[in-house]
Amino acid sequence: MVALAALGVREGHIARAGRSLLCVSLSIACVGAMGCASAPQPVVVEARRVTGQAQVKPDPPEAFAIAMSRKRVVAVIKLCLDERGTPKKVKFLQSTGYDQYDFKIATVMSTWRYSPLTVDGVPTPVCTSVTIIYGPRKRRGPTTPMQRSP
Repeated sequence: MVALAALGVREGHIARAGRSLLCVSLSIACVGAMGCASAPQPVVVEARRVTGQAQVKPDPPEAFAIAMSRKRVVAVIKLCLDERGTPKKVKFLQSTGYDQYDFKIATVMSTWRYSPLTVDGVPTPVCTSVTIIYGPRKRRGPTTPMQRSP
């Protein structure tokens, strides 16, 4: 198994933007055209991405609706790459519940490019699951001066 630290990748890449949290998590679901039976040990697909915007934030109307709900939304997407590292399939396993945000996620993920995964020196197609979490951050500590201890 490839060590995350050796690749400079943190498990559960988290980015904070203003008062919102965006978390992207990738894991191998299946490698190779023949299926998972002959799959090698899991590798970190995220570390192989060479182009593409990692953070997919909702547009203002959806961001506002999510903020007003005070809940995080979660999308789970199956991303399949061909032997060249180009996305060939972006399929939602779990929707965010916001159609425009789902469309934006799929559109952005379609632009991602990866260095090819090789098995015994041969470029191989791969599928992985991507989890995107977006929503308000949990507040820590006092929120007003009156709540602080002296």
